[in-house]
Amino acid sequence: MRISINPKYSSISTFIKEIPTMFDKPDFGRVMHQGRNIVKNIDNEYVIKKFIKITLSNRIIYSFFRKTKAQRSFEITRELKKYDIDAPEEIAYIDIKEGSFLKNCYYIYHFSPYQTLDICIGGDYDEKCKSLIKEFADFVANLHLKRIVHHDLNITNILCNRKDGKTHFQLIDINRVRFKGKPVSEKKYIRNFSRLDVNSVWYDDFIMEYARIMGLDPMILQKKCHAYADRKKVYVRARHFLKDIILLRFLRSKKSKNNDIEAAQSDSSADLR
Repeated sequence: MRISINPKYSSISTFIKEIPTMFDKPDFGRVMHQGRNIVKNIDNEYVIKKFIKITLSNRIIYSFFRKTKAQRSFEITRELKKYDIDAPEEIAYIDIKEGSFLKNCYYIYHFSPYQTLDICIGGDYDEKCKSLIKEFADFVANLHLKRIVHHDLNITNILCNRKDGKTHFQLIDINRVRFKGKPVSEKKYIRNFSRLDVNSVWYDDFIMEYARIMGLDPMILQKKCHAYADRKKVYVRARHFLKDIILLRFLRSKKSKNNDIEAAQSDSSADLR
């Protein structure tokens, strides 16, 4: 087990070391999210993210060639501070190995009272929502100008809090944040926008505001973003279609083999009689 702890939180090192044995217990914290990963809230003070869907190939890669997602999250949060980009404060990360290979890992960070952007937006597209979109566009433009790209940019990975007439943003789920050595290209920021799962009016207003901030032609950018989104939809549909065909062929092949086995067993039984 490898553990790295923010010196500021050395006083809770014993608690941190016990996380791998305590995490899966039902009475340990409150589950905030459960899917590819499990996220638990501990008394509105700490948040623990357990990365669980680790394939065999990734176990090898993260054991010998790359930093784990937990370690990346910890280090990226620290790096973001240098650029004056906010994220919930990093506390620690834990990597667990089984033999020589990674089994799972944990990222522990400070609880944030902020809400996710989708909740802040709400269901009504009013002046308050339009103002929030403009501020969010300014936030994303600032990231890109600082050569930072969140490759999982969506409204559930952005926290926000409105205070004194201004919205403050925080990034979460940041293991896919990358610091680019050169300006963010048009291709990359258009691809980045495609991650935003919002309605078309919201999306268009965001693009228009981003273009205005970056000194781009809003109509041209809007056209390119929609063209990319359309190509992406076609690609996703085609991929799902191919997966369905492969699955169907597999099931038919399996059924055929089962029928052959049943037939062979029936012939065998008949011969014995």
